[in-house]
Amino acid sequence: PTPPLSRTMALAPEPPAVAAAEANHNVKLFSDFHRYMIHRQQDIQKLKELHQKKMRYRKEVMADCTRLVDQDRQERVAQVKRVSEEIRRHAERKVDTLAQELAHREAKVRAAERTLTQLDKRKVQYQLDRLSQELDAMWGSFCIVADGMQKMADELTVNREEMNKQLECVPPST
Repeated sequence: PTPPLSRTMALAPEPPAVAAAEANHNVKLFSDFHRYMIHRQQDIQKLKELHQKKMRYRKEVMADCTRLVDQDRQERVAQVKRVSEEIRRHAERKVDTLAQELAHREAKVRAAERTLTQLDKRKVQYQLDRLSQELDAMWGSFCIVADGMQKMADELTVNREEMNKQLECVPPST
């Protein structure tokens, strides 16, 4: 039996034209792969450059942002100091004004106390007269009470003496 055709071709030596064509094909494949790799390397290089460019840009933007934040912070600190100083001055003015108003009011009250009006003087005089009358009445009442007490004390003294005399006359009971 004869071997199958595909087997005979596999066992048969390759003709030189086929080997050259296959070698040419391998070189072409290598050239295509090499060109692909160079293209990929160029793409990678472009991406690296783009990445570095973006990183430089971002660093610049970050530096600008940092500078702006620092500047804004300094402005705000200055603004807070300025507002604090204004509030302190305003509060001091208010306290001074209130102190002056209070001193003026106290002086006014003292002056008002010193200078009584005619009506106030009449009221005070009326109260003094009534107090004087009440004191006189109390004095009179105390005198009456004192006189009554004196009479009572005198009577008690007389009664005691009489009792002592009566007790002296009575023989002691045994």
